[in-house]
Amino acid sequence: MKGKQDGFVSIECIMSISIICIGIYIISTSLYSSYCFINYNKEQFQMLNIAKSKIEDAKYDVKNSGLKVVENSHDVEYENGYKIDTTIQKNRDYYQCYKINVGVSNKKHDIRINSYATQ
Repeated sequence: MKGKQDGFVSIECIMSISIICIGIYIISTSLYSSYCFINYNKEQFQMLNIAKSKIEDAKYDVKNSGLKVVENSHDVEYENGYKIDTTIQKNRDYYQCYKINVGVSNKKHDIRINSYATQ
């Protein structure tokens, strides 16, 4: 004898649709998280590249200053929405050695790089 299976098809459809919805939700949240992480890293790399270029510029200025004594200097610039803070300080412990500090910041993040240069 054949049993009644009228309600089985509707329950089966509801379960399969709920499983598909859960799978789509998991995939979409992981893609969104990846997208946010990529944007965060992109901003960090831009800030890091700006800081590296400012450090190299400051090293070039110190090395090519000739016999002129480089005094302690502090410079603040704004570029592409970033605040760039460059400081050059004479290191008293070593002869003609200068400490270079560069900070790049925006509303959310802050990166600081330190380096040394000799004249």
